[in-house]
Amino acid sequence: MESMDPETNPIYQWEPLNLRKNEFRILKLREIIREQEGEVVSVTFHNVPINGHPPYNALSYTWGDQPRRKKILLGGCPHSITKNLHQALCVLLNCGVQNLWVDALCIS
Repeated sequence: MESMDPETNPIYQWEPLNLRKNEFRILKLREIIREQEGEVVSVTFHNVPINGHPPYNALSYTWGDQPRRKKILLGGCPHSITKNLHQALCVLLNCGVQNLWVDALCIS
């Protein structure tokens, strides 16, 4: 996996949530990109209001020390996630899931 060094890679800047609109973040699954080091999932974040949000699925999984990491592209910026989460995102994207709330990514 390529380096996640902020000196050589841009860091994703989360758009602040609008608390007056009671917003929360959902992840939009875009595509799987095949690179030399493996599959990379491309995703973007969208701030949506609690009332009137698009349909989405939720994914929560085990926290803790999981040393095996994989890369995703978060708004075009490389970001490191657990291997298990990466596999779940690939399966969900291949099943046609587009909007997803993932606790490890959507809670800042």
